[in-house]
Amino acid sequence: MNATRRACTARMKKNQCPRAIYAENRAVLCSFLPYNGHITDMFFRADLLDELNARETLEILRLRSEVFVVEQQCVYNDPDPWDDGAVHVRGFHDKHFAAYARVLAPGTRFAEASIGRVLTSPQVRGRGFGQELMRFCVQLSVQRFECTRIRISAQQYLLKFYTELGFLVDGKGYDEDGIPHVEMVYTI
Repeated sequence: MNATRRACTARMKKNQCPRAIYAENRAVLCSFLPYNGHITDMFFRADLLDELNARETLEILRLRSEVFVVEQQCVYNDPDPWDDGAVHVRGFHDKHFAAYARVLAPGTRFAEASIGRVLTSPQVRGRGFGQELMRFCVQLSVQRFECTRIRISAQQYLLKFYTELGFLVDGKGYDEDGIPHVEMVYTI
């Protein structure tokens, strides 16, 4: 167990664990989720593109392609211009890369901070990791950008998922790359 994880575990036992711990300029989250009667942990890393090595960048692009291009049968331009300035959030479960999202600063895609390219690996779906990923990204946005609103472009079939996290529909639905979407806003 690394030092960050040990410190987080100790703080969790004392009910003092902050949602995000910053180590080596990278955000790391300790999260303990109940699943089938067991405690499962997931850790998150948040990095700028320049902080990722080639292997990490390739893993992100591979998982994004697996989910968005192959699984959803959607051909679109990925990577896109927003990747360069984004904070790339990776979630790990049992030492395996299992979840991803990118966080954009206010004024990048929308006037507000935004979260996009949200995904969990097909192998770990249904365990609550997507919710933890979004909670982490919201907290990261607030801490990093001192924002009070976060906007997302949500696939319409995920409205319930995002609504349960506190996002509200803001506007009419639209088509993005052949998939129905709607903008949603989270207000702190």
